[in-house]
Amino acid sequence: TDDLHVLAFGASGAGQLGDSEPSLCRGKPAELSELASARPVRVFAGFNGSAAVCAHGRVYLWGEVGRGKELIRPTLCEVLERAGPVRSVAFGRHHSAYLLVDGSVWMLGDNSKGQLGVGAKIAGTAGQTTPLRLPIKHCCVDVACGRNCTFLVTEKGTILGFGEHRFVLGPRRRPLPYVVGREAGAAVSHLTVNAHAMVAARSPVRGAALPFTQAGTEAWGRSSRRVAALVALGEQ
Repeated sequence: TDDLHVLAFGASGAGQLGDSEPSLCRGKPAELSELASARPVRVFAGFNGSAAVCAHGRVYLWGEVGRGKELIRPTLCEVLERAGPVRSVAFGRHHSAYLLVDGSVWMLGDNSKGQLGVGAKIAGTAGQTTPLRLPIKHCCVDVACGRNCTFLVTEKGTILGFGEHRFVLGPRRRPLPYVVGREAGAAVSHLTVNAHAMVAARSPVRGAALPFTQAGTEAWGRSSRRVAALVALGEQ
């Protein structure tokens, strides 16, 4: 197949264009030539940071990947390269999460709201300056970050959340992984989160005696704490 090319445009206040000074604002897409030889496969963008997962699961980061940690140009994350191939990346306001192919999750950045999921082990806005493996026994299959929170999906379909998100996690901070609701016979496979809500795609357990609507999309958030089966996936 043809190699993929990464193009960037917009503001670069934290170096998130990957090839310029932070003061630049670009109105037209321009290629990040430094990534061409790395053979990018997937690209992720956050509040002020960006990442590219390249061949063999190597991940390159640029922009703000943690509070006060800015990379002007795409930089190979050597800690994660030693840990193993990366599957997915998620960005919060000042933190980021990295899901590896082996199901482990690594965290980086600000932990002032508990968004790294390690309790009081790392305090303050400076947080974790190099990726740290989240000490959980679960094997994870998806990760998503909100402004000051992180959510994980385990291989059993359970959602774990930590940090601060009053519409999903409640009025108090959750500095350690917290189970966010269960649906008997249903397993979550993917999720996404924003400032007001979290939406998860789920499918029924094989052989379970449940109506088809148990497969679909479930939401937690501002409009209601829980809205079941918003969309029946695959029903079209």
